[in-house]
Amino acid sequence: MHLKSLSARRFDRNEGARRGAHDHAALIKNALKNKAIEKRAPLTQAESEQALATMIKQRRDSIDQFDKGNRPDLSAKEAAEVVIIEEFLPKALDEAGLAALVTEAIAEVTAQPARNRALKRWGWP
Repeated sequence: MHLKSLSARRFDRNEGARRGAHDHAALIKNALKNKAIEKRAPLTQAESEQALATMIKQRRDSIDQFDKGNRPDLSAKEAAEVVIIEEFLPKALDEAGLAALVTEAIAEVTAQPARNRALKRWGWP
């Protein structure tokens, strides 16, 4: 997610389910801004997504450590942050979507030999 998109996103501070989301958005925005400063250029969409994925991985590692240290309060806080950060990443492709893409690709590949025969018939290489 680009910084402009993140800045444009509005959070309702009164909404119970998103309590604290504004603070997390600022944290995410700052992390992306720091990455852009390190790079000395604006981040691409892929670089932004990679930075967010790194943030999620760090929090999941923290959750494991907090669970081992018997700190469910801190573990729950980190888990909530993971959920909020995941909202900024594109949704993963579900099994049905993947199956549709595979079917489409197979249909395209199996149709190519017939098209190639037709082109050769008309003198195309």
